[in-house]
Formats: sequence, structure tokens, C-alpha cells
Amino acid sequence: MRLAAQPVPRVIDRPPPVATACERVDALVDASPLASVTSIAVRDAGSGALLLARDADRAVPPASNAKLATARAALAVLGPEHRFRTSVAAARPPDAAAVVAGDLRLVGRGDPALDVDDLAALAEQLRSAGVRAIEGRVVGDDSWFDDTQWVASWPQRLRLRYTRPLGALLVAERDPNSITRTGDSPAPAARAAQLLESQLVAHGIDVRGSDPRPQDPADAGAAAELAFHESPPVGEIVRHMLVHSSSTTAELLARSIGRAVAGAGTTSAGASAIRDAWPQVDDQVVVADGSGLDPTNRVTTRAVTDLLVAAEQDSGRGDLRLLPRMAVGGRSGTVARRMRDPMLAGRVHAKTGTLARSSALSGYLSSRGSAPLAFSIVMHPIDPAQLAAARALQDSIVGALAGVAALTPSSTSAGRAPRDGTP
Repeated sequence: MRLAAQPVPRVIDRPPPVATACERVDALVDASPLASVTSIAVRDAGSGALLLARDADRAVPPASNAKLATARAALAVLGPEHRFRTSVAAARPPDAAAVVAGDLRLVGRGDPALDVDDLAALAEQLRSAGVRAIEGRVVGDDSWFDDTQWVASWPQRLRLRYTRPLGALLVAERDPNSITRTGDSPAPAARAAQLLESQLVAHGIDVRGSDPRPQDPADAGAAAELAFHESPPVGEIVRHMLVHSSSTTAELLARSIGRAVAGAGTTSAGASAIRDAWPQVDDQVVVADGSGLDPTNRVTTRAVTDLLVAAEQDSGRGDLRLLPRMAVGGRSGTVARRMRDPMLAGRVHAKTGTLARSSALSGYLSSRGSAPLAFSIVMHPIDPAQLAAARALQDSIVGALAGVAALTPSSTSAGRAPRDGTP
């Protein structure tokens, strides 16, 4: 049973400059038509002190703010230096004539960043190792995760719009006008195998079998690894996910987390582990997936700021922090065109969130010489026509909070990571 939300006073014991800024926030919200649907929590990220709470214990859909917990769980469970390994394997090494007997297997392990260039590098490794021919077929093995391509509870209208059919072997394909993923295919593992076969042929390796196909689990057995590719580190993949709000990346990370914690590469196992990433879990926090697309996800703004504070207090283990991996207001990702006022541009690290009836903005406001403020703002339920107004009010709230401190510019760098680009 969900815990009943307790009334929380808006005015918290706080220094005068902070109180003035928080009163300014209250005035902004009170004057807005969105006042009754707006939940806000603000904390000092150093001490954890709650500075402002407005309907902060109301359970609301986090939308893509759910990716904050997925990011924290991925860094803690998998580790920021972990790399996903994609292998090319066969039943035995090539023979004296440099021919691989039987099928060649492309084994996926959930790399969200895998692309055609990486397959070309695998083909080059095989060529450099002396392989000249494959007697059988090229097959795609995506058995590392379960075989469900969607989260069952996702509304149909969200599928393919914000993510791709899920699996352990997805390969990004690029053309001059767009980026797609083999997950667009109803058989992504078979498509990945087809792409690898094309690279093998281009590198002078003869493939004598035909009809690239997905791996039949019964065919797996023992295998010799002939080549491998390792992804960028998880820390970079998490940065890409947060900056660009990649839902496909979030869902692949969730399944990897589930496999690491529970031995099952499933959304449900991942969601259970991600729920444990919340510092204080109660019935108000509901985690159904890794991306926030599931409409049954629930958090409170108080819980989101708890998570942000806990992540920032990992500063002794700085590789686990979220702040340097988030989009920067006025500069990058989903907030590149927001908060561009000189007082804010480059000084807000934030994660956006949007569903049909929800809009969220959570993150950090940096301060010179002291800990940043951690904030979470969620509007729900809203009419879709109110989305622009909700975002404008969020930006105004952050601007009002900026009055409590002299801010210093900060920036992030986005290394090579997944090119999914889903919002």
C-alpha cells in the first residue's frame, strides 16, 4: 500500500538569502495556472538540508527523470569503468587453411554503443589474424538478455517513437540523414549478423554459408573467441544517456544491471535493482523500467532530491557522481536551448522529463565556494498544450533559485558513446 503523503510546510528553517529566493519561487508558482499541479523540492547538496518543499511528497510520474536512478544504479552496480564486450566466436579456431569450420557467431552482451564501425573493426581483427573464409553462416547471438523486445506495459504510441525493440545485440546504422538501429528490424540479431557478413566480405573474407540468422540457443555450446570489441566505459555511456535522454540506452543498462544483480537480463530484474538505488525507498517510489516511459513509474520530488544529494555526496568516489554527466543549461543536450540567460547558461546541470501529461526538470545549481543546490520540479497532470508553459515556469524557478548564490561556469564533455538520439 502506498504511504500517505504528509503535509510539508513550504517555509523551511533557512538563511535569509535562501528564504528570499524560495519565497520568490512560491510567488512565481502561485501566480501560474500550473500552481495546483506543481511539486518542488530543493536541498543543499552538501548538507542535505531541505530548503524548499512544495507538495514534495506527492507521487508523480518522473518521465525521463527516472534515468537519474538508472544512471546511479549503473555506476554503482556495473562500475564507471566497465565495458561491454561483443565477441566473434566459432566452435573452434580456424584450420591450417585459415578457414573457420561451421558458423561464425556474433555474440552481443548489451553494448548500447555498438555501431557498424565497430563491426568493421571486428572484421579487420579476423583478417589480421589470418582468417580467410567462413565455411558456414554468420549468426547473431543475443541470448545475453531475454527475448522480449518491449516493456509490456508501455503504451503502443511510445514504442519506436522513443526507443527501439530491445535486445543484447543492437547495432547503430548510419546514413547521411538519420541514425537508425538494427532494433528497427523485427529480427535485430539477424540484421547485426548481416551487417557483420558485409564487413567480412569487404575485408576479403569469404563467407560460404548463406542466410545470416539469429543464434539458435541450442547451437551455442562451447566456442573459441576469435575477435572482440569493447564499448566505451559505462561512465561515458551514462553521460550520453543523461545528456541526450536516450531511452534505448537506459533500457539496455537496466537489463545489464538486472543480469549483474540477479543473473537475469530482464527489465523486471533491472527495475528491482534500480529501485534499490533510491536512498530512502518507500511505497511512493515505483520503478517499472529504466527509461521512465512506463506510465506507472512514480517518485516524489523529495525522493529525487534525496537521490541527487546522495550522488553528490559520493564526491569521495567522484567517478560515481551524476552532476558532471548531466546536460548543461544553455550548452548541451536536452537543455541546450533552455536557461540561456547569462546568469544561468553553463551553470545548471539538469535532466528533463516529458510524457503526455507530465513535465519534469531536476538537477543541480552550482555555487561558488559551496555545495550546489539540488532541485526537482515536476508538473503533473498537465494538458499537452501546457508543456511550453511548464518548461518556462521550470526555468523561471531555477532562475529565482540562482539568486541565492554567485554561480561559476561549469561544463561537461560528451565522449564517444551511443548514437541513439532518442528523446
